[in-house]
Amino acid sequence: SEDRILTPRKLPAVDLMATIVHVGPVSSSHTSYGLLAQWLEANQYQIAGTAREILMQLPLREKGDEAVIELQLPVSKQDFSVHFL
Repeated sequence: SEDRILTPRKLPAVDLMATIVHVGPVSSSHTSYGLLAQWLEANQYQIAGTAREILMQLPLREKGDEAVIELQLPVSKQDFSVHFL
């Protein structure tokens, strides 16, 4: 619509991101988030910020609404150290 205005924005830098590329309908991207979460847990990482999604290919009707989306999660290594008083 003509009421929408595109505005450039500067995103904060992120030291470490866990990423996965989802290929398929946008409505099924939650399955890729699930795979990413399993990887985080298996490798002792934790989410450290807001997720980002980069739409690399718009959904194509002739391919069953298939899209290509890079899912990005800022992460940090989990700290399992125990502190005693």
